[in-house]
Amino acid sequence: MKLSTKRKIYYTSVITALVVILCAAVVINRTLVNTPEFDVEQISPEAGETVSAYMAYTKTDSNLVVGIEEEKEEVEKIMSFVKSISFGEPLENNESQTVAPDAWIVFYDDQNRITSRLNIYDDGKVMWYDGERYECTPEIVQQLMLYCDENTTEYEETDEQETSSEEELPEENND
Repeated sequence: MKLSTKRKIYYTSVITALVVILCAAVVINRTLVNTPEFDVEQISPEAGETVSAYMAYTKTDSNLVVGIEEEKEEVEKIMSFVKSISFGEPLENNESQTVAPDAWIVFYDDQNRITSRLNIYDDGKVMWYDGERYECTPEIVQQLMLYCDENTTEYEETDEQETSSEEELPEENND
């Protein structure tokens, strides 16, 4: 093969590789630019009746504790807690200092649409509930953490039960 043919093949492959890299960069950039921003204060207007509650809070060591409740009576208990909060007057400053909530409760309907939500910001000083910001008290944060912890331990117990039942399997006799 002639040296000029080798050079043409080499330069063609280099140019093709650069074009492919450029196209991939454009596709990745367009994908990242057009990705919608996740709104932690969104509520679905067409949501139905609440059937589950998703709760979470951030511990002081930055670990996240998550609790999920799907029993109707318990979900109603948590909903009545949220509705019984005396919110007072909405805050004039409708912005919190942090973007991510420190603790939250989200209520879902049977099609996983958000029916209501309560977010707590700024180390428990500000709460957002269905469109308005209010002052928050430590009692509200503690009660939310309690509900979350109660529903977290329930799921941990089922994991322990599964491992203990596997250990107690009867041995087979090969006589």
